[in-house]
Amino acid sequence: MLACGNTDDTVCAPARAVACVGSGGCAGQQVCNPDGTGFSLCACTVGPDAGVDAGAPRPDAGPGDPDSGTPRPDAGPGNPDSGTPRPDTGIMSFPQPAGTTPVSFCVDDRANQTYGSDDGLVWKGSFTYNVVTRALTADPSWGGGLGPYPPVYDDGPWTSGGHEPVNEVAGDHRWCVTTFFPTPRADQSFEYGAESSVGWIWSGQNGTFVVGSGQTQEVVAPPLVIPAFGTIDLRLTLDTANLAPGWDFDPALHGIVVKGAFSGWTELEAVDTGLAGDVVAGDGVYSMVLSEHVGPSTSLPHTGLLHAGVDAEFILVVRGVECKGRVPGLIGSVALTDGVAAEIKTPPGDWTATPVRRNPGGDQNTMIRP
Repeated sequence: MLACGNTDDTVCAPARAVACVGSGGCAGQQVCNPDGTGFSLCACTVGPDAGVDAGAPRPDAGPGDPDSGTPRPDAGPGNPDSGTPRPDTGIMSFPQPAGTTPVSFCVDDRANQTYGSDDGLVWKGSFTYNVVTRALTADPSWGGGLGPYPPVYDDGPWTSGGHEPVNEVAGDHRWCVTTFFPTPRADQSFEYGAESSVGWIWSGQNGTFVVGSGQTQEVVAPPLVIPAFGTIDLRLTLDTANLAPGWDFDPALHGIVVKGAFSGWTELEAVDTGLAGDVVAGDGVYSMVLSEHVGPSTSLPHTGLLHAGVDAEFILVVRGVECKGRVPGLIGSVALTDGVAAEIKTPPGDWTATPVRRNPGGDQNTMIRP
């Protein structure tokens, strides 16, 4: 136990807060100094006559009470109520749980700055999360896909009223969280990704991190860095008069959509109205222009235009069925290119035709290479 006025000669994690007993038996906290060589003086968080252990709520404390470790019922991402300093002392009401290792993660959206506190960003992985204690629990089933998972925040360091790592800054479009995992006796491995309220946003293979046996220093999981949107627009067209044999089309009964890697495989409507990038209304040529569907003030505000040299894979859906079939010389069912054309445009240029290819691997979907 640390007495008021003492410092701990052992190396500690910078900004780590621990419980202590101060003058007159008061319950308080000490914070590890920036160079990790010792703790600050013990600062009381409750009066010496309170008879309450450090970190414990008053008997009458409940959700929303500043002495409670419980956030208000309306506390959520972007709401710092579960870790605000008490106004009468300036001391954090949230200490690091004893015997734990800090584990942090960030979603870096500084390039596009499209995510906000209402977008439901969470760190999803082989663990579950307690929003009150901020503790991770290992769970190989990923919480059965239901969690709960750690929300990420842009509200500043957890040591200063927020939820982010100690070196983060509130309002900088890096959405982060520091959690606490019981320091393990054997190495503990985790997998993870990230998602928003509309679905999975992690790219590529799952991320991994390890909390080592007896490790007390912070573990920083590799972040999700969302790249800047590209600048190349795409127009895909389907001439319904030139569909592959067996693919009849009735505009009064059927619709046409496009889904691709550029939209997170969300279906985007193709139209023959002379609007939204379609050239001639009612000519049987249906068009989908990417800039009509992605970017700020669209239905996909967290998705952008294409990058040069990055393949854009897609598939057309006609009558609710993916436009695939058998092609001589190719094995299996592949994307059909009958009636399909593509154009790209980089401002201030004009639309330019680009070849429609097939992805040689996987599902052999159609694709273009900007």
